[in-house]
Amino acid sequence: IWIDEEEAYQGENSVLTYKTISYFTLAQMFAKKPEEGGLQHAIKTDDDSYVNIGELQQKLIHGEDKNTMHFYGHCPTFQVPPLRDRTMKWVVTYKMYPEPMFPRYCQGAGFGLSRTLLDCAVGDHHVSDFRYIPFEDVSIGILAERCGYSPIMTKGVKVFRADTKKERKCVQKNIPMTECYRDGDEWPPTPHMEGNLIQHRVETREDMDNMHKSLDLEPRDVKPIPVNFIPNIL
Repeated sequence: IWIDEEEAYQGENSVLTYKTISYFTLAQMFAKKPEEGGLQHAIKTDDDSYVNIGELQQKLIHGEDKNTMHFYGHCPTFQVPPLRDRTMKWVVTYKMYPEPMFPRYCQGAGFGLSRTLLDCAVGDHHVSDFRYIPFEDVSIGILAERCGYSPIMTKGVKVFRADTKKERKCVQKNIPMTECYRDGDEWPPTPHMEGNLIQHRVETREDMDNMHKSLDLEPRDVKPIPVNFIPNIL
């Protein structure tokens, strides 16, 4: 599902929460029940993330921990405080969120929810009855907490490419990577998706193709979806 609305990524002007909540709500409302062949998991990623579908399917359907995968991704095992420094990308005011800590959550580059959690969050009307916050990942953390599920840090979900102090600092300051690494360091790094699930910060179309090729797969173009396309409801 692609929510075709202009995005704003600056602090409290972000609209990502609306898009993400809409996506999960539609997925839960219109999909068949699992026992009828419907979805068991819904994955949300940024549009600059690559998903290793085969590896992800193996983990969710055949993995040893498949029955505990309810809220998963790159999910720190500790709570983090809201950013108050107005030079930061994801700053939030005390008026919007006065508490000293966010609930635990999975970072928005790519995370998944089980059908069980979806049915609780949407079916029990939590999505229509919780305090709005402009950060989509924190919002899902709030919903998961209401439903009694904790985030699971999942190996293979990569939110950074080089994962260096330099990259992290530039991301926090909202500095483009091409500017951040213009001093000669290789950017973007060579893709290696074998054994990984999701890779964030894919820079270009060529970079995305190279992600696919790193799995010995050949990229194929798809035709744009017509504006008047009417899908079959699952």
